[in-house]
Amino acid sequence: MMPHEKTAYNISYSPVKADYGHKFNYKPVSMIIEGLYKTEPTNNSSDNCEISVRLIKSRTGYIYRLITGNKIYSGILKITKGENPNEVNLLFKGIKWALNEGDISTLKEDEDPPKIKTPIGIDAILKNDEIFIQNTGNSMNHYVKLASCDQKFIRMVKVKS
Repeated sequence: MMPHEKTAYNISYSPVKADYGHKFNYKPVSMIIEGLYKTEPTNNSSDNCEISVRLIKSRTGYIYRLITGNKIYSGILKITKGENPNEVNLLFKGIKWALNEGDISTLKEDEDPPKIKTPIGIDAILKNDEIFIQNTGNSMNHYVKLASCDQKFIRMVKVKS
């Protein structure tokens, strides 16, 4: 394959048999996931974080290069089938979460959360040329994946070349 050629990532779905006996057949989806994705400014957020990620096909699979704030991350990109036929799950391997306090709903007011292991790897969904990352948790499950962005949900759109 020439360097300028794009590779389609083929995702095949097995028929699913529902409780009422019908089969739903999803046709294989062919997506070109390679490319550059960037966040776009949003009107409803005071923090318009700038993040970009380039997904690259290598000889052994896919790799990524993610740039956020003053940090650059790169590593292996794991791709699996999504819940719907037009989406895939992504795992950016090797990125350590900025913060993970776990379940803090049962803590008393002056109590510190227990030390728990900080996860490594950021999960995302790729759907219709857009990557979605849930960046922060909530008051019961407090975490932050990318500290340079205060948005709960990060949306990156594929840059058309």
